[in-house]
Amino acid sequence: MINLKGFSPVVIGLILFFVILAGLGQFGQAGAMPQAPQSFQPAPQAMVTPSAATTLTVQTINRTGVIPTPIAPNGTAGNKFYNNGNTIMMVLNASGGDTTVSVDIQTVVDGVSTDPKTMTVATGGLGKVMGPFPPVDYNIKTATYKDYVTFLITPTTGVTVYLFSTQ
Repeated sequence: MINLKGFSPVVIGLILFFVILAGLGQFGQAGAMPQAPQSFQPAPQAMVTPSAATTLTVQTINRTGVIPTPIAPNGTAGNKFYNNGNTIMMVLNASGGDTTVSVDIQTVVDGVSTDPKTMTVATGGLGKVMGPFPPVDYNIKTATYKDYVTFLITPTTGVTVYLFSTQ
């Protein structure tokens, strides 16, 4: 038994903390400190360069109605659209195979970029409706392309995009 008489409550608390961690296996073998992961790599940067991306038009929905305008996405340089936080994207896929929609997330956590939001749209059927895209996470922060969202669709043959907003 260890005599802890004379130690401050802070020191006793730290000793107990480390004893509990050791008991939970947090120190590995023979009391060694945990090692940093050997294969750590930051998440990839955004896939689409805003200056090269095709600007797509968002249609405003109102009570008088709107005729949806189909848009052919750019599968090479990517696409961008103005986002006010109320934008919805609909992707229809008649390509004969699944297509992938990857929307860049602009949020950085501890200096590391976040992976894009990736969704699969099956061929045929009703397609997929996605959004809205919260500006704090999805909008570009730089002045030139501020308030735009970038995304990439692969493959694009037979794929149609529709963009709608309520404002």
